[in-house]
Amino acid sequence: MFLTDAEQRARPHISPNQLGGGEMMDERERRIKARAFELWQREGSLDGRSLGHWLQAEREIEEEELEDSGENGSKPETLAPSRKASR
Repeated sequence: MFLTDAEQRARPHISPNQLGGGEMMDERERRIKARAFELWQREGSLDGRSLGHWLQAEREIEEEELEDSGENGSKPETLAPSRKASR
């Protein structure tokens, strides 16, 4: 993306195999890249802040994922009352 060689070496790398679910990691990384690009553009497309943009994007995406999982996990399931079949 926009990372220098030094920034790429400094950034911890976790392969999709280490996390399991490679497709999910690909989607997450795609979202982070897109967010980092948005941040870069918003700040005037200046060089030298690639790592900062990447790390901020990671934090923002992680917060969104936590909010999404909290919303999904906090809603109680509503089940329709069971009905006995009439004969």
